[in-house]
Amino acid sequence: MVKITFGQSGGTMVPDAATIAPGGAVTFSNPSVTAAKLTKAQDERLSSLVRNGIGKLKSEQCPGTFPDESSLFITALGRTVTVRGTCEPGFTKLWSALSNALDPGVTGP
Repeated sequence: MVKITFGQSGGTMVPDAATIAPGGAVTFSNPSVTAAKLTKAQDERLSSLVRNGIGKLKSEQCPGTFPDESSLFITALGRTVTVRGTCEPGFTKLWSALSNALDPGVTGP
């Protein structure tokens, strides 16, 4: 499995991140959010998505975004990809998959 950290940073937002450890344990940078655990199947699926996708992604500041907007990021396999906006569809899809695995009510950026 792959260690994956993702969240938002910068701009006027308070930084927020979740880390999925190999094996599915999930911790959050916000101390008021309770740690969680993914199933083995969820962990394997997300690890596979990240292994197959993160190398194809690039960091972007999308047109029409402002410096005071927060950016979303994914860190895994020694690489961090940061995107401000929604102009990088592969990133948006991967970030949404990660987010939805932790909170099915989240629909992504």
